[in-house]
Amino acid sequence: MSRWRLDGKRVLVTGSTKGIGLSVAREVLTLGAACVMIVSRNEAEISAVSSHLSISFPPIAPPPPHGPGWFARGFRTRLQ
Repeated sequence: MSRWRLDGKRVLVTGSTKGIGLSVAREVLTLGAACVMIVSRNEAEISAVSSHLSISFPPIAPPPPHGPGWFARGFRTRLQ
C-alpha cells in the first residue's frame, strides 16, 4: 500500500521515453495523477511509449507543439 497518492495532480515528466523517466511516468499514473504529460525530442520514441502506455491508461488529445523538435503526449488515469 502506498503512503501517498497523487489524486487530481498534473505531472510533467521529461525524458520519459525510457529508463527512469518512463518508470516515473508509469508510477505517477498508478498513484492516481489526473494527467501525466510525457515529453521528448524524439517523435518515434514518444509514439512507441504512447502506444505502450495507452494500453493501461487512456490518452488525452496531444497538446500543441512545445517548440521545434519537442513532442508530447498526455495520459490520464482510468476513472473508477
